[in-house]
Amino acid sequence: MTKDLRELLSELAGNDAASALEALMDAREIPILLTDKDEKVVLANAAACALMRMPARAAIDRPLDIILSQHFPKKEEIEHRSEPIRSKDGSVVGHLHLLHHKSEKTQTEVSPEHEEIETLRNKLKQLESTNEKLRAMENRRNNLLSNVSHELRTPLVTIIGYVEMIHTSELGEIPQDVSSSLKVVLRNALRLSSRIDDLLNLARLQEDDLEPNLEHVRLSEVLQAVLPEHHLLLEDKNIEIDMDIPEDLPDVKADRRMTCRAVDNLIKNALKYSKQEGRIGITAEKRGDMIAFRISDRGEGIPPEHLENVFEPFFQVDSSPTRSHGGIGLGLSIVRKIAQAHGGHATVERNEQGGTTATLELPAAGAKS
Repeated sequence: MTKDLRELLSELAGNDAASALEALMDAREIPILLTDKDEKVVLANAAACALMRMPARAAIDRPLDIILSQHFPKKEEIEHRSEPIRSKDGSVVGHLHLLHHKSEKTQTEVSPEHEEIETLRNKLKQLESTNEKLRAMENRRNNLLSNVSHELRTPLVTIIGYVEMIHTSELGEIPQDVSSSLKVVLRNALRLSSRIDDLLNLARLQEDDLEPNLEHVRLSEVLQAVLPEHHLLLEDKNIEIDMDIPEDLPDVKADRRMTCRAVDNLIKNALKYSKQEGRIGITAEKRGDMIAFRISDRGEGIPPEHLENVFEPFFQVDSSPTRSHGGIGLGLSIVRKIAQAHGGHATVERNEQGGTTATLELPAAGAKS
């Protein structure tokens, strides 16, 4: 058996040369072999093994000329250069061999495993590039949504303000038929405003650096601020609200604006699916470190297979052009995003007696974070 490589190289030219030769043997692109003075293989690097299609252990202690003749019967296929390795006294103790295949493929052949790894690496790079493009497109889409929604909302707020003033006779008495017509205009203007607000909120909630402005928020105050915005639809459908909010219910630690938006969307969703002369239940309770806020309706309910899908942006249970309920499918999606931004949860479940219950959980003020 030949000597250990380090011993052999040290004998040949000292430690510095030994280190240089070892580094050379580690070269991955150049097929290199080291033989002893009898031309038996001492070491073959990975490139040489790949070129000869054999593992290093199969080449060790075998004459190099026999190996080459077996794997390359035609000598013109291979370019073979060798340099003698001399010991300190000048005597030849081995040879360093460099191989090169003369075929069109100048690169060393690699194993199937190596080719598979390279293929996966290339696909990963393509995937990363595609993801980067998708992220850029998503950012452009969000910017477009935000800009367009803002441009639409500004004049709409003015329109709603003047229609409300006329409808409530603040600018003078108006005939009853005009008042009824203005009520229709106002209801549809408010609906359009709500859709625009949903688009604006979705764009804001998509931002990676979204940080809620946390403060103590009382849910009863949120309801007092939100419910009046729905008085027209409540009157049109003749819907009554059953509210059970304990007076000693702790505040939630949340962003006030986001909380109002989430509660508003839940009420809007319940109103949309409630039948004429229906009832909506609003309750809240403390659950561990969370406050669970629930809104229940007695409408047609959501099919079980769609309960989780309702939180997907733009999802509609009935997506047909002739669907009876309006909306663009953003309300519950925004509710869940707001809940997640606070470390909370949002769920929807069917009621046994019919209808749906939506639950929003937000951290209770004073709870351990």
